[in-house]
Amino acid sequence: MTKAPPFASTDGLRNLDIVSQRYGQRPSAMLGIADPYRAWCWDEACAIVGLHAETEAMKQGAHGEQAGLRNVGGQVVPSGFIPKVPEPDW
Repeated sequence: MTKAPPFASTDGLRNLDIVSQRYGQRPSAMLGIADPYRAWCWDEACAIVGLHAETEAMKQGAHGEQAGLRNVGGQVVPSGFIPKVPEPDW
């Protein structure tokens, strides 16, 4: 039996969901999964874990830091994430 890759954990799926949103790609595309059914399974798994993490962080409100997440401009992001600040229109 082969060992699952590190991103196949709950934390790994959450991180993959966050990175794929950041770069505007499906998680399966980032992993190079060509089979449509397997790609859909990975995308769905990442979405479920990501939505669960976001829901839990929103429920905790001010305590979202305990879940390793925080709310930045209405988007739930990892606590160590530094949001990209738009350039000023000068």
